[in-house]
Amino acid sequence: MQRRLRLLRLIAALSLLLLAAPDASGQLWTRDLAAASADAWNVVLVGQLGGATVAVDVVGDLVYAGIGPRLAILDASQPDSPRPLGLTAPMPRVLESVAVAGDHAYIAAGDAGLRVVDVTDAAHPAEVGAVGTTGTALDVAVVGDYAYVAAGDAGLRVVDISTPASPIEVNWVDTTGYAYGVAVAGDYAYVAADDAGLRVVNISEPVIPFEEGAYEGEGLAFAGVAVSGGYAYVADQYAGLRVIDVSDPTLPEEAGFCAIFSYLLGVAAAGDRVYVADEDLSGLRVVDVSDPQNPVKVDQLATPGEARRVAIAGGYAFVADGSRGLRVVDLANPEELVEAGSYETLGMADAVEVESGYAYVTGETSGLWVVDVADPSYPAVVGYAPTPGEAYDVAVSGGIAYVADVGGGLRLIDVSASTAPTELGNAPSPGSAYGVDLLDGRAYVAVGGAGLWVVDVADPAAPEGGTVQGTAGTARHVEVGQGYAYVAADVAGLAIMDLADPDNPGMPIYHDTPAQAMRVAVEEPLVCIADRQGGLQIVDVTVPSDPQAAGSLSMPDAALGVAVDGSLAYVAANDAGLRVVDLLDPENPVEIGTYDTPGLAWDVALDGDYAYVADGWGGLVILRYEPLCTEPLVAVAIEGTAAGTAGFSSFEYQAVLEPLAATRPIIYTWEPEPDYGQGGPEVTYSWSISGTYPLTLTAVHCGGTVSGTLTVTVDEPWRVMLPVVLRNP
Repeated sequence: MQRRLRLLRLIAALSLLLLAAPDASGQLWTRDLAAASADAWNVVLVGQLGGATVAVDVVGDLVYAGIGPRLAILDASQPDSPRPLGLTAPMPRVLESVAVAGDHAYIAAGDAGLRVVDVTDAAHPAEVGAVGTTGTALDVAVVGDYAYVAAGDAGLRVVDISTPASPIEVNWVDTTGYAYGVAVAGDYAYVAADDAGLRVVNISEPVIPFEEGAYEGEGLAFAGVAVSGGYAYVADQYAGLRVIDVSDPTLPEEAGFCAIFSYLLGVAAAGDRVYVADEDLSGLRVVDVSDPQNPVKVDQLATPGEARRVAIAGGYAFVADGSRGLRVVDLANPEELVEAGSYETLGMADAVEVESGYAYVTGETSGLWVVDVADPSYPAVVGYAPTPGEAYDVAVSGGIAYVADVGGGLRLIDVSASTAPTELGNAPSPGSAYGVDLLDGRAYVAVGGAGLWVVDVADPAAPEGGTVQGTAGTARHVEVGQGYAYVAADVAGLAIMDLADPDNPGMPIYHDTPAQAMRVAVEEPLVCIADRQGGLQIVDVTVPSDPQAAGSLSMPDAALGVAVDGSLAYVAANDAGLRVVDLLDPENPVEIGTYDTPGLAWDVALDGDYAYVADGWGGLVILRYEPLCTEPLVAVAIEGTAAGTAGFSSFEYQAVLEPLAATRPIIYTWEPEPDYGQGGPEVTYSWSISGTYPLTLTAVHCGGTVSGTLTVTVDEPWRVMLPVVLRNP
C-alpha cells in the first residue's frame, strides 16, 4: 500500500508541475500527525491536508508560511519555483502570523495562543512549546528573550521565550482597541489597535510594559503596522496607508496619508517603499514613502486569493494570499510588479465528496481538487482542475465529477484518471449553482433564486439544461431520495419535489424551519437539515406530501452541513467544528461526539468509519467517531533491508499492516529512536558502527496494540588495500 501511495504522489507531483497547476508535492510531508484539538470528545483526528496561507516570514532563502493549521518551510532560492522542505503536524487553529528568530519560529495561532516550533532542521520542523494567551493571538514580534503578541480584545501580551519549550506570559497592556498588529523598534512596541489607532508601548523593561504614547483619530481601523526610520506605516483597513512620525514615541503624529479605498491588512517596509497586502481586490500595493509627508501609490498587482500579509527579502515580496497559497512577486521594478512564482495547494475546502478511495474537494475560487485518501491518515493531492467561477459543491459518479460552480454553472470533469482531471463539458445555469446531486442520467442542481434545475447529462460532453422548478427561498443544496428531490431552500426551509416525471419536478411542498436551511441529508424516512442558526432539524417524510417535524438539536454555532449514516448524523457547525448526533430516537437527538476543527466546518461527507470535513481555511480534516472500529489491526511487520554496511548509507523501513485497511489513526512507535519518521509508518536509520541491531515497532490502534520486530546486521565497510611502492631516495 505504501509503495502505491508513494508512486501515486510522485506521478501527481510531476503531472501537476507539467500542467503548471498548483503544486501538490508538498503533501508528501503529512506523515507527522498530532491530535491537534484540545477540544474533542469521542472524535479523533485521522488526517489533515492543506488550508489557507495567512502567515509568512522570510529568513535568507527560506520562507516560513502557514498552510492552514501547519507551518511549512519552503526553499525560495529559486523564487520562480519555491520548493517545500518540511511541514509541522497540525496545530489547533489556522496560523495567523509567524516570526522567526534563531532556531525557532513563533506563531500567533488565534485562540490557540502562541506556538513555538523548532526549525533547526528545515525538513523536520516540530512544535516544542505553547502558551495560551487571553484573547485571540493575531500577530507576533520577537526581540531577544521576549515575544510580543497582538491578542485582539486582550491587548498586547508579553511572553518570556528564554526557554522556547516553556514560554511564559509575564505581563500585558490594555490597548483600548482591538490589537490586530504589532511591530517592535528599539524600546517600543507599536500596536495597530483598530479604532483606537496606534498605541506605543514602552518595553524597555519587558516585564513592566506600559503605554507611553498613542495616535488616535476619528474613523480609524488600524490593522497592520511596520516601523522603519522613525516612522510607523499603518494599514488603515478601509481608508489607506497612514504614515505616523514616531521620532518621539511619546507624541506620535500623522506625517502623511495615501488614500487606498479597499481592505488593507499586512504591511512591510523596505527602503523608501512600503508594501501593503490588500485582501479585497488588488493583492499587493506599493507606496513610495521617500517623502513621508506625501506618500504616493506606485503600482499594484492583483493576486488570485486574499492577500493577508507580506514579507520582503532579496528583491522579492512574499505574499500570504489566503486560499491561493504563497505568491512571489519580483520587485526589480517597483513600478511594474510581476509575479515570479507561487506555491499553492488546497487552500480552501468548501464541499467534499468521497468515492472509491478519493476525496473530491471544491476550493471555491481555485476549482476542484482530487485527494488520494486510500490511507486517510496521509491524504495527498493527486489532481486539480480549475473552474471559472466559485466551486461550491460536487457529486461524483461513473468517473465524472459534477461541480456546481457559482458563475460557471454545472461543470462535468473526467476524474477517471485521478492525476489528470479534465473538463468534458458544461452547462450555463439559470442562477447561481450552489448544490448538485445525481440520479439516472440527470443532474439536479440547486440554482439559488431560480430554484431546482434539471440537466440531462447522458452525454457528458454536451449536457443539456432543462426544466427549472422555482422555490420560495434560495435553493442552496439538493439531495435526491426515492422518487423525490429534497431541497434546502434557505428561509423557505425544506422544499420537497415529486420526481414521478424526473425531467419535470413537481411543485414544491414546504416544511418550514426556524432559520435558513443550508444543506440536507436523506436517510429515509428521515431528512436531516443543517439550518444555520436553527441547528439540526429532523423531518419525517414517511409521507413526502405531508412532512412532519420529528426533532431538533441546537448547535453552538451555525449548522452549515450535514451527513447521515444509519443512526448517526454528522453536523458541520462552522466555528464549532464537527458534531456527532445519535438519531436512534429522532424526537430526542443526543450529541455524542465533538471535534473543534482548525478552521470553519462548512461541509461533511462520510466514507466507512471516517468523516471528511471541508473546513474552509482549515483545509480538509479527516475525523473518526471514536467508538467506530470496524477494521481491527491484527498484526504489524517491519519491511526493509536486514543487512547493510556501516557508515555508507541510510536504512529505510516501513510498517506493513494486516489488514491494510485497518481503521485509522494508528500511532507508531519505533525502538530505538529513528533518525527520521518517529510516529509514522516509514522511518530512516543510520549506523556508523558494525553490529546487530534489533528493531521493534509498536502500533497502537482502536482495536488494541500489536508489535513487530526485525534484526538488522550491519557489517564493517570494505577496505581496499592499495600496494605500497618503496623508492630509494
